[in-house]
Amino acid sequence: MRSAADALARTRRRTGLAARAADAGQATIEAVLVVPVLLALGAGLAQGLVAAWSAVEAADAARAGARGALLGGDGLATARAALPASLRAGARVATTASGLRVEVRVPTALPGSRLRVAEVEP
Repeated sequence: MRSAADALARTRRRTGLAARAADAGQATIEAVLVVPVLLALGAGLAQGLVAAWSAVEAADAARAGARGALLGGDGLATARAALPASLRAGARVATTASGLRVEVRVPTALPGSRLRVAEVEP
């Protein structure tokens, strides 16, 4: 009887180890599937925040340019100067029928992306 009980105990121990090893494999598979999704969500959130920041900066520049034009200065140059250096390179500043328009290219990590935001200040 002693040997049957020992065999049963050894089998239970092996089954416990095998079950833990299978659980570890399952956790690895879940991590491999979840981590890229979380990274994509984080990148999307970060890109959305950069786009919002770009829109706010464009609005501020348009407002500064309109204020400069009202005071008799060069509104286009004032608007361009009010933009941060990172947005100035791809910016388009123009006077339209509805007011001063500032359009900037949103910085992005994706090559070839042409996301732009524009603001008009009357």
